[in-house]
Amino acid sequence: MKAADARMVARGLAEKLATDPRVCLIHLFGLAAEREEGEVQDLDLAIGSTPAFSMDELLELGARLGGSSGLSLILVPLERVPIVLDAL
Repeated sequence: MKAADARMVARGLAEKLATDPRVCLIHLFGLAAEREEGEVQDLDLAIGSTPAFSMDELLELGARLGGSSGLSLILVPLERVPIVLDAL
């Protein structure tokens, strides 16, 4: 899928994820966020939530939502990894 189209898909997926009251932040990163042109095969979304999603919940969400998008969806819990997000 073209990177620009993948970003549109990511926006739709973020809107679906944001309906969960636990979700505080969704951040697109990786090739879909960085490329202006070209193809991407997956979407990388970092999710901040309170309380945190379990890994099983993230895997299930990624499979369910990613399957409907035609892209592999990788959900990364911000609560469990040391990530510094600058220039948001």
